[in-house]
This record gives sequence, C-alpha cells and structure tokens, in this order.
Amino acid sequence: MSDPRGSAAALRRELGAWPWHVLSGALVVLGPAFIWFAVLPWRLATRDAPQVIAMGAAYFALATWVAAMPMPRPRWPAARVTAAAIVVFGGAWLVLSLWPEFARSRGLIALSMVWAATLAVQPLLAGRARGLFVGAAVLVASGGLARVERSGALRASAAESTQVRVTALRAIAIRYQPGLTGPVAGDGGAIAALGDGFVVVTGRGAIFRLSWDSTRTALRSERLPVSVPIDRPAFLADWGADSTTAPRLRVTDLLLDTTTSPVRAWVSHQYWNHERKCVTLRVSSTFLGDTARPADPGAAWTTEFESHPCLTMVQGYDDIETGGRLAWTPDRRLLLTIGDHGFDGIRVPAYSQDTSNSYGKVLVRDPASRAWTIFTLGHRNPQGLLVDRDGRIWESEHGPQGGDELNILTAGRNYGWPLATYGTQYGATYWPLAPDAHDHGAFTEPAFVFVPSVALSNLIEVRDTTFPEWTGDLMLSSLRTQSLWRVRHRGDRIVYVEPIQIGRRVRDLVQGADGRLVLWTDEGDVVTVGRPRVNASPDIAYGQCKGCHEPSLTGTAMAPALRGVLDRGVAAASGYPYSAAMRGLGGTWTAARLDSFLLAPSRYAPGTTMVFGGVPDAAQRRQVIEYLRGYR
Repeated sequence: MSDPRGSAAALRRELGAWPWHVLSGALVVLGPAFIWFAVLPWRLATRDAPQVIAMGAAYFALATWVAAMPMPRPRWPAARVTAAAIVVFGGAWLVLSLWPEFARSRGLIALSMVWAATLAVQPLLAGRARGLFVGAAVLVASGGLARVERSGALRASAAESTQVRVTALRAIAIRYQPGLTGPVAGDGGAIAALGDGFVVVTGRGAIFRLSWDSTRTALRSERLPVSVPIDRPAFLADWGADSTTAPRLRVTDLLLDTTTSPVRAWVSHQYWNHERKCVTLRVSSTFLGDTARPADPGAAWTTEFESHPCLTMVQGYDDIETGGRLAWTPDRRLLLTIGDHGFDGIRVPAYSQDTSNSYGKVLVRDPASRAWTIFTLGHRNPQGLLVDRDGRIWESEHGPQGGDELNILTAGRNYGWPLATYGTQYGATYWPLAPDAHDHGAFTEPAFVFVPSVALSNLIEVRDTTFPEWTGDLMLSSLRTQSLWRVRHRGDRIVYVEPIQIGRRVRDLVQGADGRLVLWTDEGDVVTVGRPRVNASPDIAYGQCKGCHEPSLTGTAMAPALRGVLDRGVAAASGYPYSAAMRGLGGTWTAARLDSFLLAPSRYAPGTTMVFGGVPDAAQRRQVIEYLRGYR
C-alpha cells in the first residue's frame, strides 16, 4: 500500500517547486531576450517578439514535464531534463517556422534552451549537484552579461555621449541615440518634423513619435498604434524560401501635411500584391491626430498612387533601386521619385526612357484632378528630393559605379539614364550603353557629380536658426561614406562641397524647429547635430595647435609631434630649430609646465612662436592638456 504521508510530502515538494519555475520562466523570457537584443522584451520589434514568447512557453512545458516525473527521481535527472529541453525547444522552433514573417534566431534558441535546462533541473537536485548547476547558471549569466556589456551597455553609453567635431566653418556636437525605435531589421524608413518634435517611420513600417526630454538634450520615443500597409507577412509567405534571402519590401519616405486638421501623413512604400504575386511602389495616406497619434487607430490607409507595371519575381526587379522620395512644390503639387528597379537597358528594358511605365521617373500629382503625370525622366535611383526657398527643385540619385548625381529638375527634361552617366559598369571602366561618352550629350547635365560613389540619400536646405554659417546651403546625407555633405551653391552653380563624418549610414534628415539637424540611420539610431556648449571639447582648442604640430599634405610637420609630449624631455625631438631659451629649460614636460607655456609661450621661452591666435583662457589651456593626456 502507498504511504499517504509520503504522497502528501511529494505533493508539497511539487507545489513548492512552482514558485521557482514561475520565476525561472520569467528569467527565460527576460534574460536571453535582453542579452540577445540588448532591449527589454516589450520593446522588441513585432518580428522578433514571438520567438521570445515561444521560449517562455517552452520553459513552462519543460517545467510541467519535470513536475510529472515519477517518484523516486531518476539517478541522472540532469540528462533527462536536458533531453526534454531539446525536445520542447525544438518544437518551439518548428512552430515558429510555420510563420515565415517571424524571426527565428538559432543563437537565441540555444541560449534559452541552456538557460532553461539549468534552471528547470534545480528542484530535482541537492547538495553538490545543486551547487554544480548553480555554478553553471552563474557562468551562463556571466557570459550573457558580457554580451550585454558589449552590445547593449556600449550602445546605451553612446546614446548619452556627444562627439564634438570641427568643420570648415564651425564646431558641431553630434549625439547618438540608439534603440529609440527598438531593433531595426533592414534599411529604409524616414523622418519628418512635426511641431517641436518628429515622426519616424522604420523601413518595416512601424511609426514612432519623438519628443525632447525636459533637458532638451535627448529624444524620447513613443510607438504609435498604426503601421504602414506594406503587407510583408503575405510577401514572406509567398516567397516560401528562407525569409532572410527575400528581397526588400520597405518604406521609402514620409511626408506630413500640416495644412490639414488633423495632420495627414503621406507615405511611399513598396507593396506586395498577393493575388498577382508582384511588387509596386505605392503612396498611401492616413490622418494623424494633433500629437501624431492616429485620429482613429483603426483608420484605413488610402492608396493615392501605385506604380505600373507590377513587377514580378520572374522579371527580376532590383529591390535596391527603388527611389520613392516625396516633396511639395510651392503650389502644393506633390512630387514623387521612382527608381528604375534595375531595368537599366543592358539585359532588360530601359524603363527610365519609356514613358509608358512609372519607373526611372519623377512624377507630379495635380491637387485638383489628383492625376499623376511625368515631371522628368531618365533617372536611376533618385533617393533625395528638395524644393528650396527659391522654388528650385533639387534631386539626388545613385549612379552605378561612380556617377552619383545632384540634379536641378526642370519639368519635361530628360536626365539621360541609362543612355548617359558619369559612372561605369561594376567591375569595368566604362558604361556599356555609352562607352565613349564624356558628358550627357543631348540630355540634361547634372549640377554636380560624386566620383567615386557616396550613395546619396536625402537632402535639405539649412535654415539660419542654429547654423547661420550654413544658411541656404544644401545638406546631403550619404549611406556609403556614412557622412553628411554640405553643398555651397550660388543659384544653379555649385561652389564647393564639404564632407562631415557621422559614422552611420544616414538614410534621411530633417531640421527641427530649434534648428538642430536630426538624422535617421539604417542602423536604427537617431542622431542629432547641434551647437556644442562653449569650450565643450578639448579637440576644438587643440585644433589651433595641430596646424603646426601634425604632418601636412607633404608628410612633414613644422613643429614636433605632440603625441607623448607629457613626460617627454623639453626640446628632445630631433630635427627642429628650437630657440636657445627652449633648449635651456631642461627637464620634462609636465601639466603645470605646459599650462605656463600655453599661457605665454614667448615669455616662457623667448623666441618661441605663439601657438594661439590670442591669449588662451584657463579653460582652453586645461582642455588642450586633457586632450594631450589621452593622446599618448
């Protein structure tokens, strides 16, 4: 006969284990998700969240299996639990595979499975065995925390830091903020100003409202309950193969019409036609509330335009050369750029020169008739569009290998692609359709050409609120060089261009109400560019030193290198004409001696050339010395 007291004790043990399993289940959801994605689970993208939820469900299936193990416990419970973990987590993987629009990360599955098996076996162990497995759990946690330190904490610190750089005309402060829109899979998307804040749409169609915090130094984000209707799940289901190899299906631009109440959002995006199994470029619109919330969260999107013909997989369209930028003209006509989608006339039709289709064109919409007509043609991948304060229409586009263009658009003009370009075929030194051409011939010439390619995206005209030195200049964003390009022009003539390194693939940019530039990047970071605080960075002060102390274009310097100057002997570098007073100082350079020297070089060592344009204040001297401390 069974012992009732033993059964009751076993029941108490089982019930006592469930608080542990509930806590462990929460850790299986929170821990691996945070370790893998460096964000909390409720901030995950829609595509990534299901696999984290599946990991939690798999753990509770495993815990139920552990609770159902008969008494007495098997001699090797850890082996049994590990085998069960492989089964339940493998089952979770198979379930996820039924929905190709959901991500499935092998690394996350493996990490979750090891974590879960380690936690689930604890109620079955005692003594040394439990200590051994607790030690294993500590090792797993340590490895995970190390990954958080590398991927999450480092990105968080970058969000709170500001880099100060010196451009040709002024110093700028660049602030990086990752994670405002969660993990971003794929490129695309856009940013637009709205009041004192901004609206961001990701390449996958999620929409966020950005607003300044109380200090007005950092942005905060809020996910809006509306998404762009790109129908990516249907696209991935029809694709059928590994979703990671599927072509892009993305949002290309966002334009806000603030003349209406509520605000109307116009979005250009690719769209998958499930019935016909083909892709088009669409323009869709919906109304947003005064705070950039949908006026009606369930409001439908209106299709305002759809390109033709619909491009099938059999035709082999290029998912990169999409174009898709929007802009208003002064008379409220809507302009839309459309790329040639790879139909470049070499092995496929030259769509850009064929007026019977939409591709390789800039189209214009009449506000009264709502009809779309061709404004200009002969474009490859027009990624940027701007109507400046004088009504001039600027367009930036990707060339092939070289030949990225900045164009001034005039209605009815043909800009030549693919019959004219300053670029070449990839891997060659000529363009097959114009191998001997040296200009655009009968077609309209670009205003400026970037050779080699810089992969231009969008552009804006700078207002004078924060950057008076840049007033009226164009600011172009670049993907390949991860830079901004400031373009000084006088009417239709380009005077010069200046690169400004950002360190991110800048997809879109806008100037906010306070004059700061706000950039949207393919990495999912939001980057702000503003004025630095006075004397905010030592490299600004040091910039007055390096003209003489660092090598010029000839490879030589007028004065000795400052790398390692602290604790180096005074006048110790060979090959420089030190004054007699400098040679007679002796000893080594200390911070105190450098401070006295920077205050009055010619008095400290007569015969020494002044290193500053004026008398440096204490803050500037301190900045230079701190700069040199880190420049060893």
